[in-house]
Amino acid sequence: MKDILIFVGIIAGWIALNMWVLPYFGIRTCMSGACRVPDVKHTPSETSPQTPKGCDSQPSGQASGPRMGHSECETAGQ
Repeated sequence: MKDILIFVGIIAGWIALNMWVLPYFGIRTCMSGACRVPDVKHTPSETSPQTPKGCDSQPSGQASGPRMGHSECETAGQ
């Protein structure tokens, strides 16, 4: 029983050290939130093919500008 209490005490001490003690002294740890993945902002890459204006996937009644024919949109992306 004493061995289990020592093991639990070591684990609790490790967690307390990583969550509160080390961050208090300026040492960033994963348990204090330093390992979070930054938000990825989706921007169009320069290497991706650009869709010509009017080749959107909206139904024809909802398009804001002149629409291309279906074959024009297929060849424009190639």
